[in-house]
Amino acid sequence: MSLTHEKRHRTTAVVLSLLSPGLGHIYLRAWVRALVWFGVVLSAVVLILPTDFLVTITTGTAASIAGIDAQIPTVTLVILAVVSRVLCALDAWLTQRQQTNGETHAHCNACNRSVEVTVEFCHWCLEPVEADVESRTADD
Repeated sequence: MSLTHEKRHRTTAVVLSLLSPGLGHIYLRAWVRALVWFGVVLSAVVLILPTDFLVTITTGTAASIAGIDAQIPTVTLVILAVVSRVLCALDAWLTQRQQTNGETHAHCNACNRSVEVTVEFCHWCLEPVEADVESRTADD
């Protein structure tokens, strides 16, 4: 995998995590981490939002936004959203970095991109992948 491709892959995961915590992990196929981040954000919402507001949302009746503003300052909600997204994006960046260090992969002869060893064809250009496997280390 070329350095520019790795950076693009990492950047995409970070941007997706900033949009919604867990999306970057889904992009990286880190399913358990994605579920953990969805759970963390959902738990934070349930713990911070007032019970009356949550009941109103789940029952489908009209929610009173003015009521929630009086109980929880908007700044607190914004800070929670920003902090959770930034932490998730950092975790996605670290996850992608760990995935590329020490990973065993093959290279496509046609496009020279990295593909998983378990596939028989390149998912980028659909050409067959050679059986030559190269082990990458953190020194590369």
